[in-house]
Amino acid sequence: MIFMKAWMILVFVVTVYLLAVAAASPILDSTLRRVGFTTLQRQLKSRGTFSKNLVYYGGPVLQSATVNPIFIGPIPDSKRLLEYYAFLVKSPLAQILNSEYSTSTAQIGYGRLGTPYVEKDPLITGAKTLDDDNDILPYLFDLIVNGIIWPSPNSYFPIYTQPGVTVTQQGSKSCIHFCGYHGTFDISDLGIPSTPYLYYAVIADQSGTCMGGCGISRDPFENLCSVSSHEFTESVTNPAVSYTNSRSPAAPMGWFSPSNYLGGEVADICNAMQSTLIDPLTGKSWVVQQVWSNKNVKCMASDPRLGGTVQSTVQTSATTVTSKRTTTLLTTKTWKQ
Repeated sequence: MIFMKAWMILVFVVTVYLLAVAAASPILDSTLRRVGFTTLQRQLKSRGTFSKNLVYYGGPVLQSATVNPIFIGPIPDSKRLLEYYAFLVKSPLAQILNSEYSTSTAQIGYGRLGTPYVEKDPLITGAKTLDDDNDILPYLFDLIVNGIIWPSPNSYFPIYTQPGVTVTQQGSKSCIHFCGYHGTFDISDLGIPSTPYLYYAVIADQSGTCMGGCGISRDPFENLCSVSSHEFTESVTNPAVSYTNSRSPAAPMGWFSPSNYLGGEVADICNAMQSTLIDPLTGKSWVVQQVWSNKNVKCMASDPRLGGTVQSTVQTSATTVTSKRTTTLLTTKTWKQ
């Protein structure tokens, strides 16, 4: 796209690869190797003893995230996803972010569900492959200039793709190398007040080839929720990730753990470790991915000192490699029968 060159779009991602189990250490591979769940449990217990705590580098955080989901075509369970986000932004998981990752200049509060958008243009919904640089970012730009979406300092736009659609970013493919990712789009030239960036995520459908690689549940919707919470919590605590260098962290980096080989963001450290939270207002249960707690020095979905209800916790293991993006790792496993 011609206008892409004019906007100087830089998308920083921790590229995520598949986990293949070897006797001594994980091996990076481009194929899906499934391993026993008990093996993954052993790997989980053997994670490094180095400091995992996140450090604040002076960048922005989302003080009251407004979640505006974008559905590219008819997305299974889209209505349930909206209900999920309405819970997530005020959940015990969000309480951890509020309590631990506010800064001296920005208090992280509860978020809210904003305005969803369903794309119906067949030229867009009919695409079988969507590339981040060539398709998704130009698409977001088009939505802005046509007044369909209006970014703000605290807005967040998770994009959902249909079953059978492959998302590519810098040579990596959804359901082969990653489950989802979040990034930053420089829109400063548009002159939107106090809004130099648009914060977004791309989350692949979790059925089909993704099934079993992006969460432990047999239900693809629960795994979709897990990936969604992963990208949401990282977007709140480190939204301007695209304009930072993980090897030499500095503003606009937000919260990051540079010494962590599992990935430096709040959800990377706990990748694929799922919990089920109960909404006390409706009684419904929702799957989330745990986040790292600096105060408790462990992964959590709810801090008992802050309140909230956790029904159950399940965990699987993951490994990440840092390069240019921040993504939810594709995890290999089989269910224990």
